[in-house]
Amino acid sequence: MADRDEPMVYSTLAERVAGLSMAEHASLFQGMAMAVEEARARLSDANRLRENAPWQAWLVGASRAGHEAALLACIGMGADARLPDASGNTPLHHAARFGHASLVTPLVQAGADVAALNAHGWAPLHLAALHRHARVCLHLMAHGANPEQPGWRGRTPTRMHRHEQTRAL
Repeated sequence: MADRDEPMVYSTLAERVAGLSMAEHASLFQGMAMAVEEARARLSDANRLRENAPWQAWLVGASRAGHEAALLACIGMGADARLPDASGNTPLHHAARFGHASLVTPLVQAGADVAALNAHGWAPLHLAALHRHARVCLHLMAHGANPEQPGWRGRTPTRMHRHEQTRAL
């Protein structure tokens, strides 16, 4: 028996669950299973990042510097091309920002998302267009990047490219 001062949370919850239909039970347990899987995935990502932290940092450095051999070595050692840095930039964002078209294909093949938005609401194609890296833009679009993907304040890479061309005149 429960102590009189103890809240009856468990029994109240049990009564509510007991009153559910079979469909409601199934829905409840499906929702719980999904929540558990999401928590496991987040924990797995956090553990993977902690275990691969040096390789992950070097992957970002190789992406910024345009060093394809170093990039491939980092990926081979377990660095994840999908994981963003503290600013939300993936290695593909860095490669696009610094104009390294040769890195687009290896990063996409390693799982990088061409549509991923950073903390500022920019996808890699936005950054390539903003910094006038036409070859990077072409490579990203060849891998499925959408030139009409809205980013920060609804700006699209196409609109940003036009604005930069006009400003250059």
